Amino acid sequence: MKISLPQLNKSLPWKIGDNLFRFLRENRVPLASSCKGEGICGKCVVQVTQGAENLSPVTELEKALHEKYQLQPDQRISCQCQGSGDIELRTPYW
Repeated sequence: MKISLPQLNKSLPWKIGDNLFRFLRENRVPLASSCKGEGICGKCVVQVTQGAENLSPVTELEKALHEKYQLQPDQRISCQCQGSGDIELRTPYW
């Protein structure tokens, strides 16, 4: 499994069940967060450009954050996602 990050010209291997937020942070991918992955701030949003079906289903907490911050359907709160396959994403940190 891999995560492709075209804006950084990089691809990183990851494992089934890895938490997306922790994985990105451990691999030094710039990602905003003020709650450090507790699912409170909604700042660790990523845009999934391919492979959205390879992330865990949206949780109730993530649904609430989507509504609160008016996120787009292709955006996910990374601290609420676990992987099950290849994905491609963009981080809006810049």
